[in-house]
Amino acid sequence: IDKITGPDGTDIPLPPPSCTEVIKPEIAATAAFALKGVMDPGGTGSRANPGDGTPLIGKTGTHESAQTMLVDSSTAATTAVWVGQANGDADIYNYYSHDVNVPDIRYGLSRQITAAADAIFPGSPFPSPSQSLLKQSYTNLPSVVGMTVDQATQTLEGSGFSVTVGPAVQSNLPTDQVAQQDPGPGQAVTGSTITISPSNGQGVPVPNVVGKTMGDAATALKDAGFNSVKGTCTPGNGDDSGTVSATTPAAGTPAPKGSSVTLNYVKKNC
Repeated sequence: IDKITGPDGTDIPLPPPSCTEVIKPEIAATAAFALKGVMDPGGTGSRANPGDGTPLIGKTGTHESAQTMLVDSSTAATTAVWVGQANGDADIYNYYSHDVNVPDIRYGLSRQITAAADAIFPGSPFPSPSQSLLKQSYTNLPSVVGMTVDQATQTLEGSGFSVTVGPAVQSNLPTDQVAQQDPGPGQAVTGSTITISPSNGQGVPVPNVVGKTMGDAATALKDAGFNSVKGTCTPGNGDDSGTVSATTPAAGTPAPKGSSVTLNYVKKNC
């Protein structure tokens, strides 16, 4: 900081310098690469760019309909502009000053200040972005189904993922074990959030009745505690009463006792 001038024109004492690096250089360079688009033609802050050839990055912002902001920066100087309603609530989009809609004042104001700053503090090109940060990387995602919630959390976090515990789902696993994870095992974006859902301990696996007659399938489901519902009939070489071709939920899927299982079937004449 070279100088601070108060609203009455007097100089304000400079604070002692105290700088700490909190963002790695390659991350900062990649973020700047993204923010450059804000000030380029077509960007939301492009109207604040003085067009003097100085590389700029920026970010626009609003707070409902009461405030607007714009921050732009070269490698040498930063301009921050706020235009809004300081007292009470008012929709600034309904007001004009010198034929300029109040939310748009920030662009012209910032443009003039930035042009003056660029003339005094010439900026240079921003560092190139990290190529590894411009693309998504994937990490092997292990299966944690059957683990306790604590074990699953430790396993996933150890693999570089974040973890969210979702609501309990139908399962015949003990209530302290994970019954479902989303996304499932395989590969997932490095650092992404994995949702694990514990078992409610109340689910019963749907028996496999594919290939059985409709009558035998209904009996098997009833014995397991389920109701059966006729589903879609497909013409074919099935039993006269119909042969089960698929179920919803599928065989092996945990479902609550007393729930219905839909039987799709094949029959000579539907």
